[in-house]
Amino acid sequence: MHEAETLYMKALPNIPKDKLPVKGKDTPALYIFSEDLKPMLRDTPIRQEQISRRWNSHVKKALNITADFYSLKHSRTSDDINSEIRKVIKKATRKAARKNGHTTSRMVEQVYDTQYKDRLFKINKNSKSQFAPEDLHTITNIKNHQ
Repeated sequence: MHEAETLYMKALPNIPKDKLPVKGKDTPALYIFSEDLKPMLRDTPIRQEQISRRWNSHVKKALNITADFYSLKHSRTSDDINSEIRKVIKKATRKAARKNGHTTSRMVEQVYDTQYKDRLFKINKNSKSQFAPEDLHTITNIKNHQ
């Protein structure tokens, strides 16, 4: 199943799979927060002031949450990008290890890539997401060596 289909299925489970829109210029897009903060297929998103007002009244006040909608959106976007960067770094490190004749990336991480620890630490310290378990060992080592 395509990633977009999975998102539609989770957000709008009442729409049959064969009725899911194909992404195109004139096709409505899925907006998770639309009228009444419910998922909806729409041609355009609701206006920024609408989502802010609805978030404030239906979420912040009702659930006693301090975060604004757009601050969460910004944080989540940055975390998603950082997560993808970590995946690319891991893949590039494995590729460099193979080029250097190693079966694991340990030598690349500890010896050859002189920027590895600093690069990973900068990405992780700015990310609010939980780290993958395999990253925890690396992060602990980085912090201990500073």
